[in-house]
Amino acid sequence: MLTVGGRLAPETTPPRKNDTVAPIRDLEVRLVTTNDPEAGGLGAAYVGLCGREFALNLGDTDLSRGASDAYRFGRDANVVAAEMNDPGSMLPLDTNDLGSYPIYVRFEPTASADTTMNTDWNVESVSIVINPGGAAQVTIPNRLLGPNHLWLGSAAGKTLFFPHPSGLDIFKQRLKVVQAALDLRARRARRATR
Repeated sequence: MLTVGGRLAPETTPPRKNDTVAPIRDLEVRLVTTNDPEAGGLGAAYVGLCGREFALNLGDTDLSRGASDAYRFGRDANVVAAEMNDPGSMLPLDTNDLGSYPIYVRFEPTASADTTMNTDWNVESVSIVINPGGAAQVTIPNRLLGPNHLWLGSAAGKTLFFPHPSGLDIFKQRLKVVQAALDLRARRARRATR
């Protein structure tokens, strides 16, 4: 076995099953509710990935008509019960599990005493970013673009599923982040030598 400085030489390092594996430390979900007069949902929303489900709960203003809500999980969490919804604790997740389990947003309507009140939710867009801003960032594509809004609830179904990113997609996203960091480093080095 060829070693360099006590480590395996790069050309002899055995390939890993999936070179795109990274621990999931942070998660950001952005939900936009349409401006439809009955769009605001009365209930609870959840995001599921890697075999876990996380409660999308900021308090009293969630899923209001016309709202754009950003839910952060992990180190800079802003959600209710942040410690119970931390992707890096309890049952830690990694990006290798992204293709093994469904990725989804689920809405569970709450019953209302007012039978004339709509409890369903009209979703305009959903954005899911895993490890935002880091070299291991993975973005799940938004399926609700343009006029493709979706009602979720008792009358229309409660779950919106997302396609799994392939290992190649994850690798390409990480490569872009690394390339941007290298470009920034090169620009700084050029400025320093002037």
